[in-house]
Amino acid sequence: MSCKCHVFRLTLVAVSVAALISGCGGGGGGAGGLSAAGAGKGATSDGSSSGTGAPEATRSDAAKPGKIRRAVRTRDDIERERERERQVPAPIDRGDGPKRKSSNLQTGTMAGPEIQGQWSSASSWPLNAIHAILTPDGKIMSYGTDPDGNQGAQLYYDVWNPATSAHSLLQHATRTDMFCNAQVMLPTTGQVLLAGGDTRGLNDGTPPNLGVRDTNLFDPLLLELKASGTPMQYARWYGSLYPLSDGRVLTAAGIDENGAGAGPPEIYMPGSGWKTLSKIANWPADWYYPRGFLAPNGKVVIASGSSLFSLDVEAETMDSIGTLPKNTDWTLPWALFDRGRMMMVDDEGGAMVVDVNGSTPVVTPIAGPGPNRIWSTATVLADGKVAVTGGSSEDNVLVDTAFSTLIWDPKTNGWTTGASAAKPRLYHSSAILLPDATVLSVGGGSPGPVVNLNAEIYSPPYLFDSNGQKQARPMINSAPAKVDLGSTFGITVASGRAIQRVTLIRTGSVTHSTNFEQRFLELPFTQETGSSTVSIKLNEGPNTLPIGYYMLFVIDSAGVPSVAKIMKVDASWSKAADQGQSFTLPTATTVRYGSGSWVQKTASGAVACNNEFFDANPAPGLAKACEVLTPQAAGVVLGNQPPSGDKLVANEGGSFSVASPALVSFGADTRWISKMVSGSASCSSTFFGLDPAPMTVKSCFADTPSAPAPAPAPAPAPAPAPAPAPAPAPAPPPSGAFLANEGQSFTVSVPTVVRYGADTRWVQKTVNGTVPCTNAFFGTDPAPFVVKSCRVA
Repeated sequence: MSCKCHVFRLTLVAVSVAALISGCGGGGGGAGGLSAAGAGKGATSDGSSSGTGAPEATRSDAAKPGKIRRAVRTRDDIERERERERQVPAPIDRGDGPKRKSSNLQTGTMAGPEIQGQWSSASSWPLNAIHAILTPDGKIMSYGTDPDGNQGAQLYYDVWNPATSAHSLLQHATRTDMFCNAQVMLPTTGQVLLAGGDTRGLNDGTPPNLGVRDTNLFDPLLLELKASGTPMQYARWYGSLYPLSDGRVLTAAGIDENGAGAGPPEIYMPGSGWKTLSKIANWPADWYYPRGFLAPNGKVVIASGSSLFSLDVEAETMDSIGTLPKNTDWTLPWALFDRGRMMMVDDEGGAMVVDVNGSTPVVTPIAGPGPNRIWSTATVLADGKVAVTGGSSEDNVLVDTAFSTLIWDPKTNGWTTGASAAKPRLYHSSAILLPDATVLSVGGGSPGPVVNLNAEIYSPPYLFDSNGQKQARPMINSAPAKVDLGSTFGITVASGRAIQRVTLIRTGSVTHSTNFEQRFLELPFTQETGSSTVSIKLNEGPNTLPIGYYMLFVIDSAGVPSVAKIMKVDASWSKAADQGQSFTLPTATTVRYGSGSWVQKTASGAVACNNEFFDANPAPGLAKACEVLTPQAAGVVLGNQPPSGDKLVANEGGSFSVASPALVSFGADTRWISKMVSGSASCSSTFFGLDPAPMTVKSCFADTPSAPAPAPAPAPAPAPAPAPAPAPAPAPPPSGAFLANEGQSFTVSVPTVVRYGADTRWVQKTVNGTVPCTNAFFGTDPAPFVVKSCRVA
């Protein structure tokens, strides 16, 4: 076991035993004691030998650096990757293994931690943390092997509390071996979703290193891991997870139970299970942990080899959207460091920035970290820079092992060499940002040249002053536990300390050189001089900032970050239209349609709120509506048009009958209201309860065929009306007069200069007659995401 002394609590669960094993810490065998404290200024930066007990290969022992490998495609490729997982005997390092000699060969300097940062000494970890995830309570859940580093999760998982350095090593009662599955937080439930795993856990004679369909959930509050009861349609081992805007999760790729590529992608919907995207039958990208993220346009961008793909989860399509100048590889790190922008290391040691904010991806080659970063991990820091840790120049071999930290600055595209770790971090290692703005580096091996049952912590340079001492940090005294997209919220900071930046980083979930959740944004804010109150604007859409858990940092004028407050970023649904109406969305937005039961899709431009547009009737017999995730609801432009396929059933004043419940629209031009009708009804303002188009002849349209109403008895001819008096000449409306809200129409009887917009943002146009108050008519949107109006100039 990994601890020198233990306290056991054994509880019978079904037919297995759940064991809570609390490490007492101390020495090389203790589970606690991990901290970022270490040598002060003058700590050495790197070394030339591994110090692991395993032999370091020389340049003549292996192939020269070059391209690493092409993207996995064939069955032979898959079999070779399965073969790599065969257990290979290797020395175990619980943190007290051979010490690597200190050296400054890579940096050429003895710079202090204010330049290079600082690594802690290594401490033991109860298992090989191949997978690690930060939960909303600030703890790290990890898993991957048993307490002796044997390959396979073996039903073990660990929860570490950074505040106390205490570990809880637990066993679950499911059959799932979670070795090389995928894990993300579910914002709607606060649980961890664990999808797939290894057939080793079946214990039925099936060979290991194949996929399973299992879905499990971990509850951070109860520390319990249980089966969800809703397995995937397809078995997956090495599959990826991609959080979507509204809390759903996409899974794709992986290896199935037969050792072939897994089936079509699937979407996990909390509370209702999985939906298969059956139209994407032929997966064109890597089978092993394909890198990707939700883009601002609501589609999932996936990079594989030299190709870029765009996956539309609603339309169930996957299209090629571009090529990369060099190959990427699933053994190489990447990071989503800004809105719609990711940095990827290529297979020759260079790097590139991929920007998907526009209609066409823009790829910019940049200098890279060098060829010895295979199986390294890229971690976005509190200030938006990216730390690359671990790696070597040969696949899972101690050749040109990278101990030094490299820090990439997105503002300059430059790299800075940081301090060096003591342990090699190769295949099956992890690195993840902690709420105190440090980086936890853990695991590696199983198989590999060394099995790392240990962890180190990297403190970046921003935590040190010019003398190499820890700086006083700004402090967030209070912050809300939950904030909504599109809102402005307040926090308080200690002593009215001046704040220079506010950053938001999604809690991480890392394995195999990829982080499924990590994304970074800098937020606008205001702070009065000397005030302890900071007002922060969260003016982002759910595609750029998917709902979930995020770390909020404030950074002072010296560039020092606070300890983060973990908060939930949420989004509420806002009604955009009733069934039968139409509306316009200024940007790609998540829309749902229904009543109680919903279907949803990402849409932009004109949207018809009807069964045809959403290709479904989620609530038969009920009046449905369309809702959008905030804040885009403020930019919705209502057209209120009846569906083009509806049938005229009566003109105003007439009557009609429908044999079964149907949605009937009453109105004219662009002004309509709708009502569910069954049986006989009158096409009148009295029946519908409102006159949607005063002074206009209206009519009724139904979305199903109607039965003709009985013919009314002919009415007597009315007496001739007296001739009207001549109308006075029309006068223009007064300056500044209100004419209509956005989406409505208005009438002016003489040529009039009309302005359109809101606040201080307006455009104007000379109009005459009846015109719509819309972006389309005025030719632009002068005030995006704001409800506008038309007024006389």
